[in-house]
Amino acid sequence: VGLLRALAEMLPGGVHLIADANERCDLARAKWLANRCADMDVLWLEEPLPAYDAAGYAALAAASPVAIAAGEHLQGAGELAPYLAAKSLAVVQPDLAMMGGITECLRTAEFAAHRGLGGAAPFLTAVCGPCRRAPAPRPCAPNEPAPGSPPSKVLT
Repeated sequence: VGLLRALAEMLPGGVHLIADANERCDLARAKWLANRCADMDVLWLEEPLPAYDAAGYAALAAASPVAIAAGEHLQGAGELAPYLAAKSLAVVQPDLAMMGGITECLRTAEFAAHRGLGGAAPFLTAVCGPCRRAPAPRPCAPNEPAPGSPPSKVLT
């Protein structure tokens, strides 16, 4: 958290951090980390819990002050469905290789966009058009562009 805080303090306005916990937290630690991320205006917290902990993601989303992102380790839209149904994610991250190719990635991105969720493909982002068209993962702060306008710079 110290490094994240130092980076956040160095960034100019309009540039946001995204924190990736790489599935290293249990629910209690993920809630703690989400609160620390909110203190630093982190745009979203990526994969704080193990990929297949759908119940944990639902509980975290209900308590988190920052957007939660996950999905890159799930295989296909079917595995992502419980997360979408429970509104556990604000940002869906379909991975082209894990999802089963471009068709399944696009299907997943359309499901997410239909539910008003943001999307970010972990790689080959330019190919995943619906991910880029999805709305912002959280309401805009006073000096941020409105959803649908060009995105602000993001540092990952």
